[in-house]
Amino acid sequence: MGEQYKKNSNAKGFTLLEVLIALAIFSIGILGMAKAQTSSTFQNVKSRLYTERAADAAGWVEQTLNLDFDNDGTLTPVSYDRYTITKAVTNRVLDPNITSSNIVDTVKRIDVSVQDKKTGNLFFTITYYKAITY
Repeated sequence: MGEQYKKNSNAKGFTLLEVLIALAIFSIGILGMAKAQTSSTFQNVKSRLYTERAADAAGWVEQTLNLDFDNDGTLTPVSYDRYTITKAVTNRVLDPNITSSNIVDTVKRIDVSVQDKKTGNLFFTITYYKAITY
């Protein structure tokens, strides 16, 4: 009876221990790839949202630039699903090339800010200058 359990030296294949170790190494590799995929997806969503915010803010600036010089357009903040866009127009801008405190009435500063709706954190601010043309 003991003879049937003798180890056959000609046996081919893998032992159970070798298969378990290979599966453990394979599982670690798969988990690493899943983490990389999750991180990549998160960054793609974050980039898409940032691009949407920048496009909306640039649209506000373009609308303001296309108005007559005396028309600032709407200054009411616009709230979207995840963020709020605020526009501020400064009608009289100090000329940085003049050392005195001369004020130039022919230049406007347009600031468009994008804030997170939940936290109130500022994502970015776009600043443009608009000059009167004759």
